[in-house]
Amino acid sequence: MVRAKSKRRGPGILLAPAVLLLLTGVAYWNSFDAPLVFDDLLTIQSHAGVQFGDNLRPSIGTTRPLLYLTFAINYALHGQKVWGYHLVNFTLHFLNGILVFLIAQHIFRRSASSETEARTYALLAAGFFLVHPLQTESVTYVSSRSELLSAAFYGLAVLSFVKRDERKIGFLWSLIVAALFLVGLLAKETVISLPAVLLAYDFLFLSGASVRGILSRWRFYITFVAGGIVAAYFLVTVVLRGAIGTTVSHVSAWQYFLTEIRVIVTYIRLLVLPAGLNLDYDFPPSNRLLEFPVIASLLALIALFVLACHLRRRQPVICFSIFWFFITLAPTSSFIPIPDVIFEHRLYLPLMGVSLAFPLLIGYVTGFLKPKVRLPVAAACAVLLLVLSVGTILRNQVWRDETSLWNDVTVKSPHKARPYNSLGTAYFKRGEFDRALEVAQRGFRNVENVSDQRAFQQTMGSIYIQMHRYEEAVAAFREATQVENKYLASTAYNNVGVAYAYMAGTKSGVEKRELLTNAAEAFRKSTDLDESMFIAFDSYVNVLYDSGGKDDLENKLQSKLKERKDYRAYYGLGKIAFLSGDYAQAVQYFNEALQLDASQKLIFFNQAYALNQLKRRDEARDNYLHAIRLDPLFAQARHNLALVYMQANNFPKAIDSFEDVLRLDPNSLSAHLNLAKISIQLGNRNAAREHLSKVLSIAPEQQEAAALLRELGS
Repeated sequence: MVRAKSKRRGPGILLAPAVLLLLTGVAYWNSFDAPLVFDDLLTIQSHAGVQFGDNLRPSIGTTRPLLYLTFAINYALHGQKVWGYHLVNFTLHFLNGILVFLIAQHIFRRSASSETEARTYALLAAGFFLVHPLQTESVTYVSSRSELLSAAFYGLAVLSFVKRDERKIGFLWSLIVAALFLVGLLAKETVISLPAVLLAYDFLFLSGASVRGILSRWRFYITFVAGGIVAAYFLVTVVLRGAIGTTVSHVSAWQYFLTEIRVIVTYIRLLVLPAGLNLDYDFPPSNRLLEFPVIASLLALIALFVLACHLRRRQPVICFSIFWFFITLAPTSSFIPIPDVIFEHRLYLPLMGVSLAFPLLIGYVTGFLKPKVRLPVAAACAVLLLVLSVGTILRNQVWRDETSLWNDVTVKSPHKARPYNSLGTAYFKRGEFDRALEVAQRGFRNVENVSDQRAFQQTMGSIYIQMHRYEEAVAAFREATQVENKYLASTAYNNVGVAYAYMAGTKSGVEKRELLTNAAEAFRKSTDLDESMFIAFDSYVNVLYDSGGKDDLENKLQSKLKERKDYRAYYGLGKIAFLSGDYAQAVQYFNEALQLDASQKLIFFNQAYALNQLKRRDEARDNYLHAIRLDPLFAQARHNLALVYMQANNFPKAIDSFEDVLRLDPNSLSAHLNLAKISIQLGNRNAAREHLSKVLSIAPEQQEAAALLRELGS
């Protein structure tokens, strides 16, 4: 085997990174304003540890601490402004492309006729990895940073192994590789496959497809064998024992395995033909081995594996690519059930290895063409890279708008509930209630699961309330109460009460009292079904107060406290004092409630309001922050916190808080109006006009906004 010599050429060393940076930039220039979507709600938007800086002090005992450290740094620097998150993802993806280039260059030097050919093939392989449309879910979807981070340390570990003189691969070097391996695990657990990939490389390129050569490097592998035994013991005695009685997936291990056989074939199809990309596949599980799709897929995978074994000496690079693909998919596509059976971002790490075969396979295909139309391998690959780049740009265009993304998913997964819920929520946040209602109704018709249908009825009820169609809201919520799940039924009864309360606001006299009585009854049923439905108890106190039942409720709560201390009783008395304007008494009762239970955001929220009324603004600020820590999506708490900052003339903090409100509720009139007022005080007239124009586009009758806009002039 001829091995190309490595030659370093001054400035030429920078050529490959420059080309790869250009390729990455072309493919992802339109991704930097893509919104936070899907799991970004959990990892960033509702993650208190990220938003309050807890994850800036990572603990190995937490889940993926390195990943959340990067999110916390992003949030500390620029809050939820998306460009910063995308910049980090873009940079990591580009650096991973460099790693692919360096690994590929070293591997191709083993068989290439020259250094130039090795570098060219390595550059083409890295380009394929960087611009393949499948990568958009890993790069543009912020939460998939776990793939990028873990792949970076995975690639560094592989590079350190392949670059090492094989005569010096021993125990000490295993510690260096193990350190990279362990850091990668702090980003995502799929790094666990690294030792097997190193073993495959050793078998194919160092040992000449002989086991004897591998055994000669036992000192290197003993570290990973010992680590594997410890990890297995920990998995069995701690992780699995703690998971007994819990369900992590809706399918058994056997069903999951059968399903993944078909999923892997789908992955291969997407690698070859990346059409029909989908954020949320509706992939039905397989139940029997003898199903035709399972048997056909299994035979195809066996054939691919046999081909790899056949090529182990003739084409070790292609063989290694196939082995890498199967090995790196194993953690997510084997027997361990995961709630979602398929996601495109799971192909990010497999693509690092698959890309090595790209120029070789293109060369093989072009070899069948007639000489007159045959292109050089580099030219053929360049054309294909251009096509793939266009596909990535078009896919990123879909990601740039939340509604376009979820519309795309509802078309491709028309019988799955989650896409309709996500699309409806996106329209709801924008105030496009007609569209949100149409989506919910479409989801109700297309989804067969009864629980999902009840959830859509809840959604329709919430939309009806915003459209002031209260009777239809009550009817929808009452339908949704017909479920066995107590939590879902409790939520539905709470919403019935909310609808009645809104309806009561449009009536007067006897009719209003009857509606408030209906609301109170619904709230009572909600708390009877699920005592943790604290918001229903809060609403119960409110409607009883409004309907004249204050004294009777107060007596019941006092009697309850004589029997035993109860945080809900203290809170109820505090809320009555709050509604009566006795803020000092309310603060005292709320303090008693917090001594017993400090997990309820509404206690902190209402106490903060009372403290602010008593001019105790620092304490009010701290309580609002406590409420937000408990629920980072608590828009009203963020709004009131912004008002506290505004009262203290802390305009930067007020602006940040009001902008957070607008991310949760883009049509918040108060947030826009107050941002306009702050902008006027700071002399930023253009920003003030933008916010005032937004207010008037939502509520043309808003007189204060109109007056301020007239004062600003054109």
